[in-house]
Amino acid sequence: MNANSIVSIEDLKVNLLTTRGVVCAVRGVSFEIGKGEIHGLVGESGCGKTMTAKSILRLHDEKRTLYGGKILLRESGGAVENVFDLRKEQLQKVRGKEVAMIFQDPMVSLNPLLTIGDQIGEMLRFHTDLSPKEIEAKTLELLETVGIRPAGERSRQYPFEFSGGMAQRIMIAMALSCNPQLLIADESTTALDVTTQAQILDLMKSLQKSIGMSILLITHNFGVVAEICDRASVMYAGKIVETSTVRELFDAPRHPYTQSLIRSIPKSGCAGQRLVTIPGAPPSLLEPIHGCAFAPRCRYAAQRCRTQEPPMCTAGEGHEYACYLPNAGEEADHV
Repeated sequence: MNANSIVSIEDLKVNLLTTRGVVCAVRGVSFEIGKGEIHGLVGESGCGKTMTAKSILRLHDEKRTLYGGKILLRESGGAVENVFDLRKEQLQKVRGKEVAMIFQDPMVSLNPLLTIGDQIGEMLRFHTDLSPKEIEAKTLELLETVGIRPAGERSRQYPFEFSGGMAQRIMIAMALSCNPQLLIADESTTALDVTTQAQILDLMKSLQKSIGMSILLITHNFGVVAEICDRASVMYAGKIVETSTVRELFDAPRHPYTQSLIRSIPKSGCAGQRLVTIPGAPPSLLEPIHGCAFAPRCRYAAQRCRTQEPPMCTAGEGHEYACYLPNAGEEADHV
């Protein structure tokens, strides 16, 4: 684990036991998140982004989940722990205090029977030794920080009295209440309109700078990655296929899947033109995958791509990609 990393995920595997068989949802994922870094995790729906993120907090039903690999977490005291070695009571102390998570739909995450102030205060009561008056003051301060005003009046309201964007701000306030080292945002702007999405992204970026925490941003939107992230990892069929800085990912994408995703972004000045799509569909994770999972959809695929899984190659410091064809990016159209 790098000395500057908050989280190091090493060969993570997540297998789900279902009535149809074993789903290999995550198939050997490895990447690190540095201190103060905003790291994007991007890919199509169903590629394993949320499964990977939830594993950091072990939020899966462990009676039906088999884990493999390691998730090393550097706690605020400096100690490094493997999340899979933590007992239940230790894990409860990590959740919310060391690592917090914002889910996609805030209305599902908020309790409709409790006021907003009570729900934020619950986090503080569980993880801190603050007095009731200090908890109330901290709650109002958090609401002010995320732009919910007047905080005193709004803290006494219930979730149904807030719009989707305001509810997402409340979730951010709850997540930040105990000053976590890592904030996981799981497609937290997907259900919002474009204006509100921009406001939430600006809020997260400004809070990250002021607090100095790290953020793992899960999205399928490359525009969001370009707007807010420092580094990004691209996932496909339960594996990381490319990791680099955001600038290099857009300027010189190496993996054909990354190139295809960037080509599919709608561009200005192209009115009336047919949108670029990726043919085919991701493979079923219920069946064994031989070779490169993207090979059936890849225009560069050779015979060995279909039978042998490609290793991670390097294209400069911090830029890794899993492909047998190092010149594919040079042959591709400019993306």
